[in-house]
Amino acid sequence: MSLGGYNIDAQYRYPWIDVLRGIAILMVIAVHASHGLKGSESLVKTIFGFGGYGVQLFFVASAMTLCMSLENNYGKPRWLMKYAVRRYFRIAPMYYVGIVLYFFWSFAKNYTQNGLFGPLPQYTVTNVLTNIVFIHGFFPEAYNNIVPGGWSIGTEVAFYVLFPCLFLLYRKIKRPFLLSVLLIAGCYVLISLVQGWFGQSTVSSAFLYFNIANQLHIFIIGMLGFYFFPVIARLPFPVLMLLLFLSGMIGYHISSIVVANIPFLVLAAYAVAFVVLAAFVARLKFKTVWLGEIGRRSFSMYVVHFLFMNVIDYSFNHGSGLLTEYPNLKALVHFGVAVLATYWVAGLTKRWVEDPCIQFGSRLIKNRSSHDKSTQS
Repeated sequence: MSLGGYNIDAQYRYPWIDVLRGIAILMVIAVHASHGLKGSESLVKTIFGFGGYGVQLFFVASAMTLCMSLENNYGKPRWLMKYAVRRYFRIAPMYYVGIVLYFFWSFAKNYTQNGLFGPLPQYTVTNVLTNIVFIHGFFPEAYNNIVPGGWSIGTEVAFYVLFPCLFLLYRKIKRPFLLSVLLIAGCYVLISLVQGWFGQSTVSSAFLYFNIANQLHIFIIGMLGFYFFPVIARLPFPVLMLLLFLSGMIGYHISSIVVANIPFLVLAAYAVAFVVLAAFVARLKFKTVWLGEIGRRSFSMYVVHFLFMNVIDYSFNHGSGLLTEYPNLKALVHFGVAVLATYWVAGLTKRWVEDPCIQFGSRLIKNRSSHDKSTQS
């Protein structure tokens, strides 16, 4: 596989991507398990707090995976249609399960919190429909209120729409580093204009922070990582570790600098760290089968884990409050139970929802290709 003089060996294609996704979902669950540590300072809170960037690790892995996939399929008949079908059946069915799941779960929350039997107020027709067609990332009322964490799916799908254009641009220009720098600079200007338009900043507005306008450069850094991955992956382990440490430290400390759009720069630093992490993981000699299996279930785990977080959190804090006197222990137990529960349930949803729908999409593509061949003959 090559583009613009850059090659990716077969050994670097998929196993390490699964491991990255496994790390990413564990980070996401960790940060949600740390919510009970608000107001306290501890090593557990600090470590779990980094989990807030787990979604950005997903974004980097997604960008690199899409580059690999489209590089293999570009130029084949109906490549764009096949790309769209694969993306839709990879994301949509499980997300729709999430919409239904949390709609009915909102009845329980509404009854528990307000004594009312019915869905929570955010479950309006408009909000649900925007989630069904994956444009909720552009609606402040809907971007994260129907499926918890659904903002990331809206942002991801927005990137799916943009990706073929970006991919073709990289193929045409064939100077990935220069193009990436220009695109990242363009993203910085874009989010600056968006903040001016809304009269808010990405610091004060979660909607703007999570929007594709503020996250697109993460994907672009992931695409850049794809083109330079063979070079990065061949660096000595000490150099990789140093680069990972430095980029992580820059991301951690840069937030104290007073400049415009500081979250943009923080996310960029962590995205670079995640590209280096990908190279590091690809070079590991010891087995990471368990992380890879978590990664293969990561999308289902992401969708359903919020339900378990709610249940576990309620059980910990209801009445006298189990473990409330020991917040660090509570966070660790919360994390462990949530990982085990969501891993088991995700195994079922992957088998019954994700895999059959992905296979159905593949059959659609295969049947269409067979029809095209028979028509041509």
